[in-house]
Amino acid sequence: MSSLKFLSNCRYVASPFTNVQDLSWRLLIRKLGVHLCFTNVVRVLDVIQDAENTRDNLLGILATRQEDRPLIVQLFSEDPDTLVEAVNGLEGLCDAVDITNNLSDNFNDLPDDKQLEKWNWWLSCIQRVHQDCKMPIICKLPFNQQTTDETIKKGTSLQEVGCELLLLHRKSAGKINANIFKKDWDSIKVIRESVSLPIFVDVGLSTKWEIDECIEYTGVQGVAVSESLEGNPSLFCKKQPPVSDVVRQYLELCRLHSTPISNIKHHINGFCGFYLSRFHDLSTNLKDVQNLKGIEQLMEELEEVISKLSEFKKRSRDRKREEMTEVVKEKDENHVPRVVLKKLQKERVENAMKSDAQRVAIDFTLMDCMLNKDKTKSLAEAKSLRTARLPIDKYMEQKDMSPKKKKSRKQAFSIVLTVNQGNG
Repeated sequence: MSSLKFLSNCRYVASPFTNVQDLSWRLLIRKLGVHLCFTNVVRVLDVIQDAENTRDNLLGILATRQEDRPLIVQLFSEDPDTLVEAVNGLEGLCDAVDITNNLSDNFNDLPDDKQLEKWNWWLSCIQRVHQDCKMPIICKLPFNQQTTDETIKKGTSLQEVGCELLLLHRKSAGKINANIFKKDWDSIKVIRESVSLPIFVDVGLSTKWEIDECIEYTGVQGVAVSESLEGNPSLFCKKQPPVSDVVRQYLELCRLHSTPISNIKHHINGFCGFYLSRFHDLSTNLKDVQNLKGIEQLMEELEEVISKLSEFKKRSRDRKREEMTEVVKEKDENHVPRVVLKKLQKERVENAMKSDAQRVAIDFTLMDCMLNKDKTKSLAEAKSLRTARLPIDKYMEQKDMSPKKKKSRKQAFSIVLTVNQGNG
């Protein structure tokens, strides 16, 4: 049974593979709907040798506040003893630790004995922390459709040594958390049903609608996202706030909590990239800025430009709406209802037949572009005249509607029913 009591409220998760996860960023996305965050990966020796500095600067953990909880710290170590010491030092400051296995991208290219050696080392580290620490442990586990059975075996092994939660992710060439698509959902569902642990799945890039559908179909505990969240921090908001509001909130948090300028630039480029790409002078200036005040000034300029752009689009939209309204009014003034046209046509035919006219021609035109029901209706009308007690001559004509374009040639067949009013 998992001791991760916070899991019941964790549906939307910030991916542990996100490039930059400073405190200001975590607080921002929590305000906008994210339920669970990870820290960046930290080497255990850094935690032990300079615990206070690591906690404040590298991890950005708020020791006395709850705004940044639940929180999972990612740790890496090649020595189980130092790993245990570091985990014990984090007790009370986070809710779980993610023991990173450091299985590199070329892991599958290693000889089988080397793969087994690395895997057994990771299991021993997890088991040691489970035995000597009170902190819950989670593990990231790669999978794909071809290795579902192997993933189930590995998940079971991790559970046996003390892992309490699995985070599934796909690996591809050059990317450790490749995007997960609907075709992968069946494999995820099989793994979830076969391993008796809570499971998160890292989908990489997705929409809120797809995320909710994935959770519903696979039955996983929650879904982690990376690229989608970096581009839109308000991904999980019911009502999307303006980009300028999101920028303002983030910069306010950066003023409250010391944040590296490089991190701020990274996130600003993430959720303002669309606008910055349209205004190259602002984008260039952002690269050269060296402090928070300079970034704030640039964002004020960007907000002003966005406001002008929005006003221009609004005026253009209103102008088009007015033009369309005028066109509709003009059409309405000249428009003759179809029912009236049919009535007029019928009256003209009847009047012609009553005025001693010798011949009355009625033209039924069948075109390729007509709907089948319209063609059927026209033929039915022609048949009704043919069966009437009137002498009728039938005339059919084939017309080439577009002789210059042979491939797109349209043809029309006209059936002319001539009513002889004479001696018949």
